[in-house]
Amino acid sequence: MPVDTPAGSLPLVSDFLAEARRDPGAFKKKHPTPFLIVTIPGSDDVVTQVPLAGRTLRRTTGAKGALLDQAKGRLALPVRKHASPGADAVLVGRSRENDLVLPFESVSRLHAFIRVSRDNKWTVEDAGSTNGTFVRGRQLKPGVQEAVEDSAPIKFGWVESVFRTSEGFLAELKAIVAMTT
Repeated sequence: MPVDTPAGSLPLVSDFLAEARRDPGAFKKKHPTPFLIVTIPGSDDVVTQVPLAGRTLRRTTGAKGALLDQAKGRLALPVRKHASPGADAVLVGRSRENDLVLPFESVSRLHAFIRVSRDNKWTVEDAGSTNGTFVRGRQLKPGVQEAVEDSAPIKFGWVESVFRTSEGFLAELKAIVAMTT
Protein backbone atom coordinates (compact mmCIF):
# COMPACT_ATOMS: atom_id res chain seq x y z
CA MET A 1 0.00 0.00 0.00
CA PRO A 2 1.55 3.35 -1.02
CA VAL A 3 2.52 5.94 1.58
CA ASP A 4 0.36 9.07 1.42
CA THR A 5 2.26 12.32 1.86
CA PRO A 6 1.52 15.98 1.16
CA ALA A 7 3.43 15.37 -2.11
CA GLY A 8 1.02 12.61 -3.12
CA SER A 9 1.01 8.84 -2.89
CA LEU A 10 4.47 7.24 -2.95
CA PRO A 11 4.83 3.51 -3.72
CA LEU A 12 6.68 1.12 -1.42
CA VAL A 13 8.95 -1.71 -2.61
CA SER A 14 6.32 -4.12 -1.24
CA ASP A 15 3.74 -2.64 -3.65
CA PHE A 16 5.65 -4.23 -6.55
CA LEU A 17 6.04 -7.76 -5.11
CA ALA A 18 2.82 -9.24 -6.54
CA GLU A 19 3.48 -7.71 -9.94
CA ALA A 20 7.01 -9.17 -10.07
CA ARG A 21 5.72 -12.58 -8.91
CA ARG A 22 2.89 -12.66 -11.48
CA ASP A 23 4.71 -11.80 -14.70
CA PRO A 24 8.36 -10.66 -14.75
CA GLY A 25 8.24 -10.00 -18.51
CA ALA A 26 5.27 -7.67 -18.14
CA PHE A 27 7.05 -5.96 -15.23
CA LYS A 28 10.01 -5.04 -17.49
CA LYS A 29 7.71 -3.68 -20.19
CA LYS A 30 5.63 -1.67 -17.73
CA HIS A 31 8.70 -0.31 -15.85
CA PRO A 32 11.53 0.25 -18.37
CA THR A 33 13.16 3.09 -16.41
CA PRO A 34 15.32 2.74 -13.29
CA PHE A 35 14.03 3.12 -9.74
CA LEU A 36 15.33 5.03 -6.79
CA ILE A 37 14.86 2.80 -3.74
CA VAL A 38 14.60 5.21 -0.81
CA THR A 39 14.93 4.12 2.81
CA ILE A 40 12.21 5.90 4.77
CA PRO A 41 14.06 7.72 7.57
CA GLY A 42 13.49 5.87 10.85
CA SER A 43 11.90 2.79 9.21
CA ASP A 44 14.33 0.40 10.88
CA ASP A 45 12.94 1.27 14.34
CA VAL A 46 10.60 -1.22 16.02
CA VAL A 47 7.59 1.08 15.59
CA THR A 48 7.99 4.11 13.38
CA GLN A 49 5.93 7.06 12.28
CA VAL A 50 6.89 7.73 8.67
CA PRO A 51 7.71 11.46 8.32
CA LEU A 52 4.89 13.41 6.65
CA ALA A 53 2.90 10.24 6.12
CA GLY A 54 1.26 9.60 9.46
CA ARG A 55 1.52 5.86 8.87
CA THR A 56 2.88 3.39 11.42
CA LEU A 57 5.08 0.54 10.26
CA ARG A 58 5.34 -2.41 12.66
CA ARG A 59 8.18 -4.90 12.47
CA THR A 60 7.55 -8.63 12.58
CA THR A 61 9.95 -11.34 13.68
CA GLY A 62 11.93 -13.97 11.77
CA ALA A 63 13.70 -13.88 8.41
CA LYS A 64 10.52 -13.63 6.33
CA GLY A 65 9.19 -10.81 8.48
CA ALA A 66 12.48 -8.92 8.31
CA LEU A 67 12.51 -9.11 4.50
CA LEU A 68 8.92 -7.95 4.24
CA ASP A 69 9.59 -5.13 6.71
CA GLN A 70 12.55 -4.06 4.62
CA ALA A 71 10.29 -3.96 1.54
CA LYS A 72 7.67 -1.98 3.47
CA GLY A 73 10.23 0.47 4.87
CA ARG A 74 11.52 1.58 1.47
CA LEU A 75 9.96 3.66 -1.27
CA ALA A 76 10.31 2.53 -4.89
CA LEU A 77 10.25 5.68 -7.02
CA PRO A 78 10.46 5.40 -10.83
CA VAL A 79 13.16 7.65 -12.31
CA ARG A 80 11.24 9.33 -15.12
CA LYS A 81 10.10 12.72 -16.35
CA HIS A 82 6.55 13.82 -15.76
CA ALA A 83 6.28 17.07 -13.77
CA SER A 84 8.82 19.24 -15.60
CA PRO A 85 8.37 18.73 -19.35
CA GLY A 86 10.89 21.41 -20.43
CA ALA A 87 13.98 20.19 -18.58
CA ASP A 88 16.45 17.64 -19.96
CA ALA A 89 16.82 15.92 -16.59
CA VAL A 90 14.67 14.21 -13.99
CA LEU A 91 14.33 16.84 -11.25
CA VAL A 92 14.72 15.51 -7.69
CA GLY A 93 13.65 17.40 -4.60
CA ARG A 94 11.10 18.12 -1.90
CA SER A 95 8.83 20.34 -4.05
CA ARG A 96 5.80 18.84 -5.80
CA GLU A 97 7.01 20.47 -9.04
CA ASN A 98 9.84 17.91 -9.28
CA ASP A 99 9.64 14.68 -11.25
CA LEU A 100 10.88 12.64 -8.30
CA VAL A 101 9.55 13.99 -4.98
CA LEU A 102 11.39 13.18 -1.74
CA PRO A 103 9.19 14.74 0.97
CA PHE A 104 11.82 14.85 3.71
CA GLU A 105 13.19 17.89 5.55
CA SER A 106 16.87 17.36 4.68
CA VAL A 107 16.05 17.38 0.95
CA SER A 108 16.09 20.79 -0.77
CA ARG A 109 13.13 22.00 -2.84
CA LEU A 110 15.25 21.32 -5.95
CA HIS A 111 18.01 19.02 -4.77
CA ALA A 112 19.51 17.18 -7.75
CA PHE A 113 19.23 16.19 -11.40
CA ILE A 114 19.29 12.65 -12.81
CA ARG A 115 20.11 12.33 -16.51
CA VAL A 116 20.44 9.55 -19.04
CA SER A 117 22.75 9.75 -22.06
CA ARG A 118 21.99 8.47 -25.55
CA ASP A 119 23.97 5.33 -24.77
CA ASN A 120 21.77 4.68 -21.69
CA LYS A 121 24.34 5.77 -19.06
CA TRP A 122 22.86 7.48 -15.98
CA THR A 123 24.32 10.39 -14.02
CA VAL A 124 23.43 12.34 -10.87
CA GLU A 125 24.22 16.03 -10.35
CA ASP A 126 23.76 18.15 -7.24
CA ALA A 127 21.64 21.25 -7.93
CA GLY A 128 23.33 23.38 -5.25
CA SER A 129 21.37 21.72 -2.43
CA THR A 130 21.70 22.78 1.20
CA ASN A 131 22.64 19.35 2.60
CA GLY A 132 24.47 17.88 -0.38
CA THR A 133 24.18 14.90 -2.70
CA PHE A 134 26.45 11.91 -2.17
CA VAL A 135 27.21 9.04 -4.56
CA ARG A 136 29.04 6.03 -3.12
CA GLY A 137 29.78 8.13 0.00
CA ARG A 138 31.45 10.98 -1.91
CA GLN A 139 29.85 14.44 -1.89
CA LEU A 140 29.18 15.85 -5.34
CA LYS A 141 30.11 19.38 -6.27
CA PRO A 142 27.13 21.33 -7.63
CA GLY A 143 26.98 21.18 -11.42
CA VAL A 144 29.28 18.15 -11.73
CA GLN A 145 27.71 14.94 -13.05
CA GLU A 146 28.62 11.60 -11.47
CA ALA A 147 27.94 8.31 -13.26
CA VAL A 148 25.71 5.80 -11.44
CA GLU A 149 25.09 2.15 -12.17
CA ASP A 150 22.79 -0.48 -10.72
CA SER A 151 23.04 -0.66 -6.91
CA ALA A 152 24.89 2.67 -6.56
CA PRO A 153 24.14 4.24 -3.16
CA ILE A 154 22.94 7.86 -3.36
CA LYS A 155 22.17 10.19 -0.45
CA PHE A 156 20.08 13.32 -0.84
CA GLY A 157 20.79 15.25 2.35
CA TRP A 158 20.31 12.57 5.02
CA VAL A 159 17.95 10.46 2.93
CA GLU A 160 19.59 7.21 1.81
CA SER A 161 18.67 5.56 -1.48
CA VAL A 162 19.94 3.06 -4.01
CA PHE A 163 19.79 3.50 -7.79
CA ARG A 164 18.35 0.33 -9.34
CA THR A 165 17.93 -0.43 -13.02
CA SER A 166 14.60 -2.00 -13.93
CA GLU A 167 16.37 -5.37 -14.22
CA GLY A 168 18.18 -4.94 -10.90
CA PHE A 169 14.98 -3.98 -9.10
CA LEU A 170 13.14 -6.95 -10.61
CA ALA A 171 15.94 -9.30 -9.44
CA GLU A 172 15.64 -7.81 -5.92
CA LEU A 173 11.88 -8.33 -5.94
CA LYS A 174 12.28 -11.93 -7.11
CA ALA A 175 14.74 -12.57 -4.27
CA ILE A 176 12.29 -11.19 -1.71
CA VAL A 177 9.48 -13.30 -3.18
CA ALA A 178 11.67 -16.43 -3.13
CA MET A 179 12.66 -15.87 0.52
CA THR A 180 9.11 -15.16 1.69
CA THR A 181 7.24 -18.02 0.01
